[in-house]
Amino acid sequence: IAISLFFFLFIIFFFNDTATTEIYTLSLHDALPISLLLLSLMMQESSCNSSADFESSVGLMQIDLSNCGKYGLPERDSGCKELLISNPQKNIEVGAKILKEKYNVYGSGKIFQGCTEKNIKYSGWGAAIRGYNGWGCNSNYPGQDNYVKDVMNRFRSEERRVGKECRSRWSPYH
Repeated sequence: IAISLFFFLFIIFFFNDTATTEIYTLSLHDALPISLLLLSLMMQESSCNSSADFESSVGLMQIDLSNCGKYGLPERDSGCKELLISNPQKNIEVGAKILKEKYNVYGSGKIFQGCTEKNIKYSGWGAAIRGYNGWGCNSNYPGQDNYVKDVMNRFRSEERRVGKECRSRWSPYH
């Protein structure tokens, strides 16, 4: 039910922001349903919990508070944090903008040197996802080396689920 609610929020709010429209255009070029990618990131980052608060990252997309003062966010950490937690639409919009920036910067490719994974080349959306989470080794969380794999597994699972639902709803035999 929570996933359906967030998918509904994507449909309603997705095109209210220039970055999400641009990211949608990029995703069409790559034949990637961007709403499912953003949903997969939310599932990975916060388990779709809009009040998630982990160290310096908050909300659905776990926006790092170092982004306060950018993307139309307040300068002060406290006001910024409150907005990112209380306004899921803003949190998703900021996450989409960050993801688009990472795509623009790393989309052509970059080598990842993680804690356990070494010399992995990411490009396209894989590089954007890796950039969203960070490019270095975090020895406190070595499982983050699998971040791109985990997000893409969620994405593929949701893509199959949504595709199956759509096929069953629109089937002439339904």
